[in-house]
Amino acid sequence: MVSRSLSRAGLLGAVLTVGLIVGACQSSTPTPAPTATPAPTATPAPTDTPAATPTLTPAATPTTAPTPTPTPTPAPTAKPTTAPTIPTAVLPCTGSSSIKQAFAAQVSKLKFVLYCAVLPVGWSVGNLAWDYSAGALQAHYTKGAFKIDVWEGNVCAVSPNPCTGFWSPDLGSQAFGPLTGDMAGSGGMWTVVVHTSNPKVMYTITGTGTGMSEAAFRSYSAAMHKIS
Repeated sequence: MVSRSLSRAGLLGAVLTVGLIVGACQSSTPTPAPTATPAPTATPAPTDTPAATPTLTPAATPTTAPTPTPTPTPAPTAKPTTAPTIPTAVLPCTGSSSIKQAFAAQVSKLKFVLYCAVLPVGWSVGNLAWDYSAGALQAHYTKGAFKIDVWEGNVCAVSPNPCTGFWSPDLGSQAFGPLTGDMAGSGGMWTVVVHTSNPKVMYTITGTGTGMSEAAFRSYSAAMHKIS
């Protein structure tokens, strides 16, 4: 019989032995490593797709309709105004056409024969006036400092008039166109006076201006032209 003490020791040893064997067996078998749980893969947030930039369609440029070229309207042709015909008898008179027409217009209004001066180039009519109530006409001609003044009709009833005095000395007779009158004066102051009885009319021509010779004045008086 085995002693109890041996038996208990042997039993413990056996238990230890078995335990070692079991432990050895257990340690020799590898313990599987725990399977790692894969981390959840983050689902990428959806990337915002940039909104498509709208393509701007250029607005159609309105086509300007061509402006029609206006057809030029021909300017009306002005009808030439026919100038009044100057009577042939008036044509030689010194002065513009309008002066000559004015002379011609008096023929039927003044009841006596009218005369106009026919002077050399350079002379012009400075003034032409008439007075129907008195029955008189006066014409004044100029050339620089020289003057020729003619009165016809009832000349003492108009203003100015040559009837306030007559120059001297008396130089005898002198032609006044086809008429004959008396001349007086000196030193650039000359006058010829004619009286007619039927009708009773007075004609006078005076010439003034330093340097106007007696011969020149006589020629101006003789050239007086009958127009009616």
